[in-house]
Amino acid sequence: MKLVLTTMGVVMVLKLADSGYWIMHQSSLIIWQRVSEAQYITTKLSGQVIGHTWLLELIAA
Repeated sequence: MKLVLTTMGVVMVLKLADSGYWIMHQSSLIIWQRVSEAQYITTKLSGQVIGHTWLLELIAA
């Protein structure tokens, strides 16, 4: 997770895993726990969570 401070607020970029192997071999409970933690932190900071693929697609567009 990375926090990005902008003039518009706080954005947390969440990368769920470093590889497809990690996702295939970890329970979905762990993945959703990371997402929940990220959402909790950004809510406290009045920010939002975005997935790293969303950010890459936005830059590419």
